[in-house]
Amino acid sequence: MSFTKPKNDVMYRLVDLFSLFWLKYVENNNTKDEYFWTNRLDDGGRRAWSGHDFEQLCLHHVSQMKNELGISGVSTSVYTWRSIKARPGVQIDLLIDRKDGVINLCEMKFSLHPISISKQIDQDLQLKRSTFLAETNTRKAIHTTMVTTYGLTESGYRAAVQSEVTLDDLFD
Repeated sequence: MSFTKPKNDVMYRLVDLFSLFWLKYVENNNTKDEYFWTNRLDDGGRRAWSGHDFEQLCLHHVSQMKNELGISGVSTSVYTWRSIKARPGVQIDLLIDRKDGVINLCEMKFSLHPISISKQIDQDLQLKRSTFLAETNTRKAIHTTMVTTYGLTESGYRAAVQSEVTLDDLFD
């Protein structure tokens, strides 16, 4: 369900991880390359798939995310949100709308190493936050939450993020 869209204007998301993998890499793959995965390790398409698959994994583990954020006892609703006005488009893959007056705006990033919040990532987060606030007119506090594979470094624009969740936290 979307945060601000009416019920008849829904976004559908295929969430079965095996089906996603099958459709992307198996169904139309006619190669007989026995080193298919090794040869694609640094392929842009595989990196994009890894990011998308990580987002799906996170969506399957919202209760563990809530536990790590210390809000497991707080009543919440989970949404996806997409701007109807902003150009270029703005989309937030996960909002945790809490009954305690806070919304966690979750940004998920797959990486093979800890992430340093760069100026570009900071600007992207600020754009998502400001667009969401402007279009929804919410009065709730917005906490930016980074969900990453290996955490954040203390350099860069780290102060722009109020909380973080790592891959390990999803399996506690």
